[in-house]
Amino acid sequence: MEQDIQPDTDPPHPSASPGGGQHSSLRENRQRVDSGVALMGNVGGDFTFLNIGAWNDEATEQFLTPRLREGPYPADEVRGRLYGFVEPPSYTRCRKTLDSRIVLLRARPGTGGTTAAFALLAERHGQGGVTGLDAMADLSVWRPKAGRGYLLQGLPAASARSLGDVRLQGLAEALHGAGAHLIVTMAQDTRLPPDANRWEEVHAAPEPHGIAEKRLRLMAAEGRLDASQLDAALKHLASREFTDYLSRHSLPGDAVDLADGLQQSAETTASTAAVLADLLTGTEAAARSALAQARHSADGVSLMAAVALLPGQDRTVIEQFAATMRPLLGERAAEAGRNEPPSDQSPDVLGPSLEDRLDAIGARPLAPRSSPTDRYRYPVQPIVFSGRHRAATLLRHLWLDFEGMPEVLWGVLEQLRYQPGLDLCAGEAIGRVLAHATGPGALSQLHRFASSDVRWRRRLVAVALGEIVQHPPGVRCGQGTDAPVEPGIDRAPLHGRRDLRG
Repeated sequence: MEQDIQPDTDPPHPSASPGGGQHSSLRENRQRVDSGVALMGNVGGDFTFLNIGAWNDEATEQFLTPRLREGPYPADEVRGRLYGFVEPPSYTRCRKTLDSRIVLLRARPGTGGTTAAFALLAERHGQGGVTGLDAMADLSVWRPKAGRGYLLQGLPAASARSLGDVRLQGLAEALHGAGAHLIVTMAQDTRLPPDANRWEEVHAAPEPHGIAEKRLRLMAAEGRLDASQLDAALKHLASREFTDYLSRHSLPGDAVDLADGLQQSAETTASTAAVLADLLTGTEAAARSALAQARHSADGVSLMAAVALLPGQDRTVIEQFAATMRPLLGERAAEAGRNEPPSDQSPDVLGPSLEDRLDAIGARPLAPRSSPTDRYRYPVQPIVFSGRHRAATLLRHLWLDFEGMPEVLWGVLEQLRYQPGLDLCAGEAIGRVLAHATGPGALSQLHRFASSDVRWRRRLVAVALGEIVQHPPGVRCGQGTDAPVEPGIDRAPLHGRRDLRG
């Protein structure tokens, strides 16, 4: 602590004089502080306070930008959402329907329906003219306050039933008077009143090859690919192996991943076979196959779970999680009678190295770097899966498909000592999993940490709920551009940025 505390040289306040009803001296005041520091008097110069006692419960100094929000979307955020946008086949119809001020847009998850809605509104009001509405807003009584483009993502079923033609016509007149437009996205199976058909459009996903090609050309225009690299990437894109891939994986997000893979291949001279392998390891089939192959290995399953739940965390955190989980899996195997080792096998007291174990599950360490936290600097070596989306798909199957596995994972988290960023990383991963959970008790498992007296565990639940609430029906997690990324419990996180620093 560095400080330069000077005597109080200011004249006393009149109320501090005798008879003024106040104490005549600061010495008689008392301040009680449970933690931190309290000062009385004037402080000259700089004052620095470092609360070392909070080291073990230091929150991450990172802001999370919500994908759903109430209020204006920043222009740069809208611009980023529309990077490489390709007009879908339904775009012309939607543009014509929007002339009537309202579009009720049906879309399948991951097909880019929300991206199309942003593009339509940005056409009319500019990239800085889009405002998000609370999904629970009652559109039958809501009225626009400015001439902007309004977007409501994930229309609830109860609200949909009230949107008859008469109410929509009244809302359209109010929008016209304000110079505003409204687009409402909803799941394909949402039921609307029969007379609302003229306001409704069905989104069709754009052709994936066109998305990938446009992104590659944008990368070349930005200098991320030279002319020869662009030509090679476009030739690979037109090859049979990649056209076959896009025919089986036709969501916009798949095309984006393919374009990014080809760009990275051009930079690193990786083979096109490696690009395809990287893409395929994140599929549902690949996740099921990996778990099936590792089901008899406590080491393999625990390491998979660690990297899937804590992607990007330092290798020491990954090893600690896996080491804590292994005996819990051993107990499960013992109960099932599958833990007896062969009697003629010599014990391996050293065991395989971490690099070998990571390679066996398709994970790898990244280059060492400094800690992302601004307050404490220390080296870290993040661990990630090699394939795109592999962490999300593996964790989802591990969590939802195997009885008792969520309790094991919660138990391991409970035993871990807090590391900076652990609450954010695990909270986002768990939130994306629970966005797929079903049943009235899907969120009850969060109560264990929500009621904890340990702050970082409560923050983990807050992050998970913030992730869940951003995936309304019809916009559930997937691999498309509307996917997690990018989820009603507590609506507060939707207002601006979520500050997790305390």
